[in-house]
Order: sequence, then structure tokens, then C-alpha cells
Amino acid sequence: MISQYQAQEQFEDMLNEEGTVTIAGVTFDRAYILREMDPIAYDTEFANYCDSMGYDFDEDDYDGQPTEQEEWHDFDPDC
Repeated sequence: MISQYQAQEQFEDMLNEEGTVTIAGVTFDRAYILREMDPIAYDTEFANYCDSMGYDFDEDDYDGQPTEQEEWHDFDPDC
């Protein structure tokens, strides 16, 4: 079973596959641009992505934050 946080990471990885966007010498990830410039479109496309992948989440259980296990997965003790 995949968490909504993991699905969101996969969705953003998919958006970023085409590379970054540079505007006036500043580089941005495509997922960041969509999420910040049009959050409604981001949420709609994320929902479409989840539907296409067969993911079904209870929205009341997700607060947009990784679980403790997911946080530790990305933890770098040398940082």
C-alpha cells in the first residue's frame, strides 16, 4: 500500500521528468511552479494521477505531511 505522501512524491517526479525551467537565470522544478502558481490545477492533476494509478485515499487522514517512518527514510545523519 502506498501513502498519499509517497503518491505525491511520485506525481512530482513525473512532472519533473521533462527537466527544470529557467526564468531570468533562476531554475525551478516544474512541480514547484504548478503547485505555487496554480494550486487548484495541481490538486486536480494530482487527483487525476491518483485515479490513473488506482490509488484511493481518505482525504481526512492526510494532512500533507510525511509520516514519521517516511521522514526517517529521508533522514541523513551526516547532515
